[in-house]
Amino acid sequence: MERKILIKSDIIKALTKAGVMQGQTVMVHTSLSSLGFVCGGAQTVIESLMECVGENGTILMPASCPVLSATTLPVPASAP
Repeated sequence: MERKILIKSDIIKALTKAGVMQGQTVMVHTSLSSLGFVCGGAQTVIESLMECVGENGTILMPASCPVLSATTLPVPASAP
């Protein structure tokens, strides 16, 4: 399978087509490799998102920390 090569303008075009606009709050969760080959990598994706939502928009990206995962935290015996 041939991987598509993406540049910043391709990502901005796709985000705009998907309805992302200035001032919006967007939550993004993706695999960089699922996009294809992005020239500039994750930095390009983030810059594209920032350009689409503008200075008044908000970008949310989930993050995880294995130290604080649900499998390592103690589970209370009963809820308060």
